[in-house]
Amino acid sequence: MKKVLSVILSLVMVLSVGALSVSAIAAPVASPGKPDTGDKITGITTEVNGKTSKEVEVDRDGTSRVITFTYTGDGKLIGWEFPGMKEGKDYKIIEQKDNYITIEVSEDYEGEVIANAIVEDEEEEE
Repeated sequence: MKKVLSVILSLVMVLSVGALSVSAIAAPVASPGKPDTGDKITGITTEVNGKTSKEVEVDRDGTSRVITFTYTGDGKLIGWEFPGMKEGKDYKIIEQKDNYITIEVSEDYEGEVIANAIVEDEEEEE
């Protein structure tokens, strides 16, 4: 009886150690560098009237494909365009008010997002 109990106890120990080692092997390990998130947006450029500008702020929540562009300049914002992208196919407008627009970029879109704020300068109004 002692031998049977000893064998059963040994088997339980071996199985327990084996189960622990398998879970340790499968444990996720943090890797250095940028993780592969599947995001295929290669960059975001902001423009005002077709020229690169810092008068447009970008708000993007991490790797989210939802991006908000806010015009912060002095001229009157007339509208937005996204050169190289087609509305309804490459992006859709989530919300648009006064000086900002929020878009969602399609999962299929690969490439750079260029947001161009169309602005009427105060000098042009006169």
